[in-house]
Amino acid sequence: MDEVFHRIRSYELALIEVMAHIDREHLIAGLISIGEMLFDDVSDEERKIRLGAILLLKTALDYFDRPGEGMQWQE
Repeated sequence: MDEVFHRIRSYELALIEVMAHIDREHLIAGLISIGEMLFDDVSDEERKIRLGAILLLKTALDYFDRPGEGMQWQE
């Protein structure tokens, strides 16, 4: 893995770990907020960014629901 990939994965892990300690309702509110514009008149790039953010928050939500299991990264 190159340095950029490691850095991105580090950001993802930090976000997910921190989000797992925030109230569940706030995670859901973030999902809704990001998703509201998903199907509006946005560029493909913006849509991909929003989908990526939604996936990160969903992962954090799953981690919140099962904190004892830890994360499983898939390459």
